[in-house]
Amino acid sequence: MNISSDQKEFPSHLHVVTWFSLSIATSVGGSVMLILLLASSVYHKKLAGGSTVLIAHLMLIQLLHCAVLLPILTVNSFTALTHRKDVLQLDCSVLSLIHITAIQADNWASLFLAINRYVAIVVPHFYRKLVTRNAILASLLLPWLIGVAVTLPVYFGFGGIFLWSAPCAFCAIFISGATSLYGAVFWPTLGTYVPIILMGMIYLALFGRLAAANSARRRSIDKTVLKGGAAVLLRKQKRQIVIAKMLVAAYVWYSLCILPGPIILTAFPILHSTHPMLANWINGFVTLCAFAASPFIFLALSSDYRSNLHRLIMRQEYSSAEPEGRASWKKSRPLLKGSQLNCAITG
Repeated sequence: MNISSDQKEFPSHLHVVTWFSLSIATSVGGSVMLILLLASSVYHKKLAGGSTVLIAHLMLIQLLHCAVLLPILTVNSFTALTHRKDVLQLDCSVLSLIHITAIQADNWASLFLAINRYVAIVVPHFYRKLVTRNAILASLLLPWLIGVAVTLPVYFGFGGIFLWSAPCAFCAIFISGATSLYGAVFWPTLGTYVPIILMGMIYLALFGRLAAANSARRRSIDKTVLKGGAAVLLRKQKRQIVIAKMLVAAYVWYSLCILPGPIILTAFPILHSTHPMLANWINGFVTLCAFAASPFIFLALSSDYRSNLHRLIMRQEYSSAEPEGRASWKKSRPLLKGSQLNCAITG
């Protein structure tokens, strides 16, 4: 493992243990909740749809960070800080390529989901074209292709180089050389700033339209006489608004957690030299919070996710509590055939 040669003072043991404990607890909690939400989405067909596929894709990316990538970085840094040596012998460049590609894929996947929601609510007549198999497949693949295309030059040393930073052994990019403009400006702009800014503009425009439509509906519709198709349409619109609010809340939290990393790296790199644990907290723990908090935001703002998670848990409890005799009776009960089936139906 190549570690930058800057000699920095080791942080205190209490500082290291606090950071490590919070990071692992957040990782475990976020991973468990993401798995439960993904399982409830698969179990309950009501959540099936174009937007749900995109949301599930986002949760899978977040699970990759919470359960695999960030824990690897955390454990490697912790062992280096506590044992004063490289224990895991990991390749920083490969790990960073996967990790940052996944972060930028999450950024662009979130943007495509925002576009999906805007079209579904503002121009619903065009929405069917956006949820075709090819359109959904493009929305799943393009974020990863963009992430790889933007990060791969840095992997090969264009714009910077990935190294383990001393003394915390946290994999970071060191921007230098004639191509530093790419690593300092174009790389974070294309991978992070552009999709996050566009998402903010889309959600701002979306809520402006929703506020205007909601005000007009309140003036023109008497809810006491809603029947048939009008009532169904109103319920559908309310559910779309709930999903939009859920995604906006997740977007705000995600932006607050993700943006400090690239901003400090490109605008205030000296802070990483003067504060050795800064990368561990900002690029590690705070970034982890961006992904781990999403399932809790979804549960807090969406009754669909709450009810489906409740049904999933209750189903598992019922299955485990079902008497063995009853289960074996179901298994051994003969099927009705032919005339027996006719008799059973007619009584």
